[in-house]
Amino acid sequence: MTVPFSKSCKCTYFFDNFQTKSLITSNVVSYLTDMGLVPVTYSYKSTQVDATTSYEKPKKKPTKVELINKGDITLELIPKKVTTLRTGQTMKVPTRIHYLCTFILRNAEVKDIFKKPGSAAKQEDIKALLNKGEPLSQDASAVDVAQIILQFLKELPVAVIPECQHAFFLSCYDHADREDVLTLACLLLPPNHVNLLAYLMQFFEQVTTHHKKNHVTLLALGPCIGPVIMPMNAPEDIKKVADIMVILMKRADLIGMVPELMTLEPKPQKKKCSWVESLLKRA
Repeated sequence: MTVPFSKSCKCTYFFDNFQTKSLITSNVVSYLTDMGLVPVTYSYKSTQVDATTSYEKPKKKPTKVELINKGDITLELIPKKVTTLRTGQTMKVPTRIHYLCTFILRNAEVKDIFKKPGSAAKQEDIKALLNKGEPLSQDASAVDVAQIILQFLKELPVAVIPECQHAFFLSCYDHADREDVLTLACLLLPPNHVNLLAYLMQFFEQVTTHHKKNHVTLLALGPCIGPVIMPMNAPEDIKKVADIMVILMKRADLIGMVPELMTLEPKPQKKKCSWVESLLKRA
C-alpha cells in the first residue's frame, strides 16, 4: 500500500532551484504510478513522453491587438522578469504578466474584478499602449486590466497546463487523494510553466483575500481562470477544471515545492515493495 504523500513528505525547496530535475521528475512519476495514475510529462522538444500521440499546438483566433509576439513560440522565449513569491522563492515570470498583476494588486478591491467583461475597446487601447512600451495610466480600469491578463494567458502558444497533460490532471482530480496528487502533478510541468502557475495561483488567491469588497471568492474565480490555464471543451471537464483551479489556489504556496522524499535516490529492494516505501527505508 502506498504511503500517503501528505504523511510521508515535507517540502524543501522550489523545483526550479534543483539541478537534478530529472531525478525529481522520475521520483514523482514513480510515486504517482504507485498511486494508480498514469503520469504524463511534457517537453518542448519531445512533446509527450507517456502518450502515443504527439502534441499539436491548438489553433487560436488572434485578438485585434496581440499581447504576445508571434516569434515567441514557447513560454521559454517570452521576455521575463525576476520576481520573488510571498513564500520566498525567486523565479522568472513573463514581464508583462508581472506588470499587470502588480497593477491589479493595487486595485484588488474593485468589485467583480475578473468576473466582469469590461470594455473591449478600452482593452484594445491598453494593449496597444503596452505593445508600445508605455505604462498604464493611473485611471486605467482594473476590470479591463484583469481581462487583459486572461487574454494574455489565452494567447500563450502552449497553455500553462499543456493540452497533452489535461487528461492526466483530470485523473488526478478524480483520485481519492486529489489535493496531494494534483500538487505533485504540477512538478511534471515544464519548469517555466511551474513557475508561472505558482506565481499565478498565489496572485489569484491574494485577489480573493479582498472578497468582502470585490465579491470574488475562490469558488467564483475558479471558472474565470480555468479556461485560460487549462482550456477544455466538454462541459463536465470545464466544471472539473474550475474545481482544480480552486484546489491549486488553496495550495498556491505548495505549487512547485519539492518534497524532501522526492530528492532521494530509490534504494534497490530484494522484496517487492512500493516506490515510496523503498525511499522511506532509504531516508
